[in-house]
Amino acid sequence: MKNIKACGVLFMAAVATFNIVQAAETSTSIKGSIQNLQGEVIANTNVKITHEPSGTIKEVTANDVGIYRAQGLRIGGPYTIVIKSDNHVKQEYKNIHLKLGDIFDLSAKLSDLTEMETITVTSSNNIYANHGANSSFSAQSINQSALVNRDIKDIVRANPLAVVDPSGNELSIAGSNPRYNALTIDGVGVSDTFGLNASGYPSQRTPISMNAISQIAIDYAPFNT
Repeated sequence: MKNIKACGVLFMAAVATFNIVQAAETSTSIKGSIQNLQGEVIANTNVKITHEPSGTIKEVTANDVGIYRAQGLRIGGPYTIVIKSDNHVKQEYKNIHLKLGDIFDLSAKLSDLTEMETITVTSSNNIYANHGANSSFSAQSINQSALVNRDIKDIVRANPLAVVDPSGNELSIAGSNPRYNALTIDGVGVSDTFGLNASGYPSQRTPISMNAISQIAIDYAPFNT
């Protein structure tokens, strides 16, 4: 039976000049606004979000100005999202994938039940969040990558700032000392606290199987402005 991927891995390199850094992300969010075709807000609209691999369902309701937000969602996907209103045509969106730490924008314009016209949907990542120089690798990109050592570093080295020393297996991000790296799995730190291994791991091998990873993110000095 094929294993279900359920973990998110984050490599983070901090810079000493920044005193405040953003906490490691372990989930993702969806937000948006609901309007009719005339641009008027639709209050109290139900938004049902289903994580297809696990069957997990989260439901939220748009507020009085038609704004909704769902937090604490699993990374990856695919998700199926159903927007339902008593006086408007129900809409369903499939095959939506969410990135680690990002806010997915799903705004919609719904047609009235009497109109039955096509709706307009816009979606994008949050363009106002500054997470530094980062990369995010989905389960699909991980599965399609050539994993020589079955190591997380085989993936993150695709980031132009990440350099892996072939002799000592040390990961340097943007030229910083490898000892500054912080490795977390679902928000739990698993770095080499005592500095015993050149790899930066607390063990001789990677601390998690590649088959259990649904997404890997690498951030350099993550912070919000």
